[in-house]
Amino acid sequence: MGFFDRFKTLAAAKDAFKTEGEMGLGENAKTNDSGICYFGYDYDGPTSESSYGYEISAIQGGNAHIRYTDAKTAGDEPEEADIDGFIFKKIESIYKKHRAARWEGYSMEMTEDENLSSFFMNIAFNDGRSMSVSGKGIVPEGFRAFRSDIRRIVRPVIDEMRGVEKSE
Repeated sequence: MGFFDRFKTLAAAKDAFKTEGEMGLGENAKTNDSGICYFGYDYDGPTSESSYGYEISAIQGGNAHIRYTDAKTAGDEPEEADIDGFIFKKIESIYKKHRAARWEGYSMEMTEDENLSSFFMNIAFNDGRSMSVSGKGIVPEGFRAFRSDIRRIVRPVIDEMRGVEKSE
């Protein structure tokens, strides 16, 4: 099979997955430089055991407050802790590195399968503006790398809050 035949096959396969929704602002979106004061992320996995969510809010004194819940603790009160507000500088750095502003308004869903994972992310800025991104079975281009970088800074905070031992 030649290059163009493979390309046509890939294009047909892509069209087989029905999607609907909004693609977001795109490459011309402007980065918000006012600073981040809230970050929330919810993930609903294909099984209920894999669902979790957290939100990090700015509080007085330059600190932050994190609230975490997952499928294992659903029905219990969320776990909460006050943390160093420097986490917002780290999140802002990741937001800029991945040009996340381009995803503002992204809301896509694969409509062919009900057993897909979904996510919702919300960021609020110090100037009062906010952005949200959501998807079911599909994520915007570059989002997986963004999510991985966010996870690297948030997961240790959640583990410490929950008393989870670090593994070497």
